[in-house]
Amino acid sequence: MVKHIFTLIWNEKRANAWLFAEYVLVFCILWYCSDFIYNVNKAIYSDIGYDITDTFKINMSEKPQSVVAEENGGKNPGFSMSEMLETVFDRISRHPDVESVGASVSSLPYMYGIYMGDWRLSGLNIPNDSLPYNLIEHGVTDGFFDVFRITPAGGRLFDWQDPSDRQSAVLVPLNDNGDFGSAKAAYSFSGSTNSPIELYNTYYAGDIERITGSFRSEDDATKYVVGYTRPLRRSNSVAFRNAFFTPLDIQQFSLSMSELAVRVKPGRAEGFEERFMADMSEQLHIGSYYLGSVQSFDELKKISTGFTLTKLKTVYAITFFILVNIFLGILGTFWFRTQARRSEIGLRMALGSSRKKVIGMFAGETLMLLFLASVVGLVICLNIDNDHIFNGIFSFDFSRAIWGITGWQDVLNYIFAFLFLAGISLFAVWYPAKQAADTQPAQVLHEE
Repeated sequence: MVKHIFTLIWNEKRANAWLFAEYVLVFCILWYCSDFIYNVNKAIYSDIGYDITDTFKINMSEKPQSVVAEENGGKNPGFSMSEMLETVFDRISRHPDVESVGASVSSLPYMYGIYMGDWRLSGLNIPNDSLPYNLIEHGVTDGFFDVFRITPAGGRLFDWQDPSDRQSAVLVPLNDNGDFGSAKAAYSFSGSTNSPIELYNTYYAGDIERITGSFRSEDDATKYVVGYTRPLRRSNSVAFRNAFFTPLDIQQFSLSMSELAVRVKPGRAEGFEERFMADMSEQLHIGSYYLGSVQSFDELKKISTGFTLTKLKTVYAITFFILVNIFLGILGTFWFRTQARRSEIGLRMALGSSRKKVIGMFAGETLMLLFLASVVGLVICLNIDNDHIFNGIFSFDFSRAIWGITGWQDVLNYIFAFLFLAGISLFAVWYPAKQAADTQPAQVLHEE
């Protein structure tokens, strides 16, 4: 039977060559549609690692210095930034609804702003541990961990107010395995850190002018890793990235450009914005700074993901349009092809073939042609870097290693593409073949 099907395909090799090429092209398109939709949904609906339940962002604003001087009889109040931050922390933490408060620079979830640098890892005792990585740096107070319930997956977190922890760093891995670039930070935290891991910034190290010009101290050239967290990413539209937390440098901090976040006590989230504004507007009027507004991180998430979901709907619409066109194209091609072979069907019926056998022969020929084309399409799809294709189409990092996408996704892509094409093709072959087989052989041959 299989040999006979191959003979039929070969006898119609000119027409089948075009069908074969069409199958390969359409199979690849369906493969990438399946992969694309899966990856986008994986990115959007995966947990970002920050617990934003009952959390709020406190926005401080700053008056012009001339206005402050006028309000204070021509004098500017001489508060240092550390004194103001300490005062703000103390007053916010005393509010009856607040459970914890933290400050940061370029670190809050669902917010823009990023601070990056080239750092080398040393002390992991594995190959290539000295390669530089472009790492995201999060300057935070230890209260930041409490607000978003970030706990160490290994080692420990740092104490922001402890001078001995000033050069400490807490790594943020790519996944639950503790992967950090080509290194695995998890290997270095089996209860204690006997072999210290260092982060060495080649940009600052050895260049005092560059350090002082960037409001950096010489100590900032080297960080000592004390622990690592679970994987974290700052929104649903970005991938997990290698990063590290380090104690917030007060010289980099400004209340008007700050990131202040609080976690409220259970059951106190509803109406918190209004209560806090009413209770704290006067208390947080310190020097030139005043309380601007309060925002729920749930609301910030809706704003951040709204545009992404709009783009996702566009992707669904385009994918649906492609699938409809593929359906109509394949349907029309095989319908016309089967209609053109009505005389062959009539002849086979006249020679004694049953209707079931004739329809099965055409279906088998179609499926064999599809299978051969799918093998070629599979080879093409597996050898094209779809990560780069998707990154160019949509604002996500589609690295399969980051998202934990395994070879099973390739299996699902193949099954989807093959079954979709098989379903369309069999319907396009079955119906006209059935019509021809239901007609008297003499009538079909007479029409031809």
